[in-house]
Amino acid sequence: MIQKSNKLPKISIITPSFNQANFLEKNIFSVINQRYPNVEHIIVDGGSTDGTLDILKKYNNKLGYWVSEKDRGQSHALNRGIGFASGDWIGWQNSDDYYCEGTFWRLAYLVNKYPTIKVFFGNKYCVNASEKVLRKQFYINPDLNIYKSIGMTMCNQSAFIHKDVFKEVGLLDESLNYAMDHEFFLRLFLNNIPMLHDKKLLGVSRYHDESKSCGDNKNEWQNEKKMFYKKYNIKYNSRFEKHLLVKRYYKLLVDNKLDFLAETIKRLYRKLTINY
Repeated sequence: MIQKSNKLPKISIITPSFNQANFLEKNIFSVINQRYPNVEHIIVDGGSTDGTLDILKKYNNKLGYWVSEKDRGQSHALNRGIGFASGDWIGWQNSDDYYCEGTFWRLAYLVNKYPTIKVFFGNKYCVNASEKVLRKQFYINPDLNIYKSIGMTMCNQSAFIHKDVFKEVGLLDESLNYAMDHEFFLRLFLNNIPMLHDKKLLGVSRYHDESKSCGDNKNEWQNEKKMFYKKYNIKYNSRFEKHLLVKRYYKLLVDNKLDFLAETIKRLYRKLTINY
């Protein structure tokens, strides 16, 4: 059950888009169908030629702002959108992803219950191009050491960030084309931003042939990760990492969190099979 709150913070949703007309309408619907009265949806399109413009015109009166013109890539589009935003809380949802029903009301509830928290993030569904659920992705409470050792333990599809955070840690790194979310979330940890994991499923991530998270892009993602790990002087301690993972796996077994345990092991296996 989604709790509703009398105090409704303004939410700005930023959607970077480029030639994703097949999925963009679902993204827009997921914001409209929240039936949340204090939201603006900002779509920054990079000059799509696949029918995206027709969709944007169709929903013109439902969108807070949209633009379609050539940009410098996804990170640049996100930063532009953040600059346009007037909300207290900012979420970014890629054009092929979308929100679960009731997510914005859940955020309002969390904001009122935990007034000192500056970043909330939940769990997500993973689906394919035809909406078939592939799995549920479960995350954990914020922990820098675990984040460094097993990779991303949060995701943009279910995250909301207070506007002041961008003033403190900066915007997305526009030199990154694949791992910009990983680098940004890492800065949240390094700057001790108060964060909270919510156990609800709040967002949906779509995996399809043209998505950045599929195909041959994993090597590009890893190369970018190496660059900013070096920049922030982050090094792996393999002995500590093994100890940490065993401790974490044991706790998951004790708590009977088998779904997250299975997903964590799969992610670790994928990481180990990547040719560094």
